[in-house]
Amino acid sequence: MNKQFTQKTIAQWKRIAANVNADVIKRDKIIAKIAELNNELQELNSKIDLQEAPVKLVTNGFTTSDILTKVVEETGKFDKEGRPLKSTKYVLRYPETILPPMEGTCEEQVNEETKTVEPTEFADNE
Repeated sequence: MNKQFTQKTIAQWKRIAANVNADVIKRDKIIAKIAELNNELQELNSKIDLQEAPVKLVTNGFTTSDILTKVVEETGKFDKEGRPLKSTKYVLRYPETILPPMEGTCEEQVNEETKTVEPTEFADNE
C-alpha cells in the first residue's frame, strides 16, 4: 500500500528539516568526538593495564588505584613566583589485612621460581 503525502505535509517536513539542521550538524560532530575520545580512552586503559600488570599479579587483581591514595600536602615553602610548593605521596588506602593473603613475600616467590634442583645420589639397592 503506497501512502500519498500532500504538498502541505512535505513542506512542513522541509521546514522542520531546515529548523533542526544546525542541531543535526552539532550532533554529528559530537558523535565523532565521542568516537575519537573512546579510542583515546582504550589506548590509555591498555597502557595502564600493561604497567599495572605486576601489581595485579602480586595483589590478586587489585590495581594501584584500588590500594593506594594520592595525598598532596603543602610543604610550607614557596617557589620563585610565590606559589606554594606541594609534595605528593601515595599511601595505602586500607590496612594491610584487607589485601588477599599471600603465600610468602614476593622475594620468596621469586627465589622459589629461580631455584635450581641439584641431582641427588641414589644408593644401589643390589
